[in-house]
Amino acid sequence: MQLIIFDKDGTLYCGKELCERWTSGVLDGVRRVAPDIEQELETYLKKNVHQQTWSALQKRVEYELIMRGVDVDVASWMPKPLPQRLYPNVQTTLQALPCATALLTADSRRNTEYLLRRDNLYFDAVVCGDDFPGKPDPCGAWHILKTLGIAPEETVIVGDTEVDMQLKVTAGLGMSVGMTTLQKTLPGADIMINSVQELV
Repeated sequence: MQLIIFDKDGTLYCGKELCERWTSGVLDGVRRVAPDIEQELETYLKKNVHQQTWSALQKRVEYELIMRGVDVDVASWMPKPLPQRLYPNVQTTLQALPCATALLTADSRRNTEYLLRRDNLYFDAVVCGDDFPGKPDPCGAWHILKTLGIAPEETVIVGDTEVDMQLKVTAGLGMSVGMTTLQKTLPGADIMINSVQELV
């Protein structure tokens, strides 16, 4: 393989606690002003919180509220995010890999670039949620492949969700690697690992 494309949250960064706190803050606000749609939005947010940027999710919440005559500043409900914590050994693993690496994330470019600078992480290509449609849409992966001049079949996707694994099929990639400590299998994964360190 010539290229490994990594997901960010849940794969390189521990994103679970961050997403749960963000979702909880939004739903608390919805409960106060429009309790009749809390369940609908809870289902939507839990399904999409790992796939779309927070700004896109916020716009959807605002739209649903405005359609019901509620005009509020949804951003004021957002708790200050917890610092995103890099999983152990990510930096040394990325440096030791004998191939190109790329990052494909639903997070915003602003936050992603901040984290990469803060944690001194380097990728040959980075695609964010505000660049292309979210996974499993193949456009972000294809952009990476075109930028780096690497064939899809020579590429591995590493991620922690079923949507990440679906990218293997939609973009025609060579292999999908599921990374999770929460379950033993991930639908669509060719192999499973518990840490990116296992890639070396």
